[in-house]
Amino acid sequence: MFSPMVWFALLLCLIGNVASSLGFRQLSQHASLDLTWQNALELSLNPYAWMGLVGGLTFIAGYLILLRTVAISVAYPLVVSLGIVGVVLAGILILGEQLKPISAVGLLFIIGGVLMVSQSA
Repeated sequence: MFSPMVWFALLLCLIGNVASSLGFRQLSQHASLDLTWQNALELSLNPYAWMGLVGGLTFIAGYLILLRTVAISVAYPLVVSLGIVGVVLAGILILGEQLKPISAVGLLFIIGGVLMVSQSA
C-alpha cells in the first residue's frame, strides 16, 4: 500500500489538475484571447488565468514528489487516470456538464484500472 506522502502527492496532482483545467476552461469562455498587449495585461490579471497557473504548478509539485517515491510506471498511469476522473466529475458538479451512459462506463473502467495499478505498487 502507499505511504501517506504518496497519497499527499496524488492529492496535490488531482487538485492541481482539476484546478488548472477548470481555470483555463473558464478563461477560454470569459476572456478575449486575442494576442495584443492590452489583452496580455488583462490576461495577466485574470483570476481564471491565475487559477490555471497555480493549479498547474500544484500539479507539477505533486508529480515531482510522487516520482521520488513511486516508479514512473505506476505514477504516470495513476496521475493521468485520477486526473481524467477528477476533471470529468468537476465538469459535471461545477460546470453542469452532462455525463453520457457510455462515458460513465468508461469512468468505471478507469477507476478499476487505477485500483489495479495501485495494488501492484
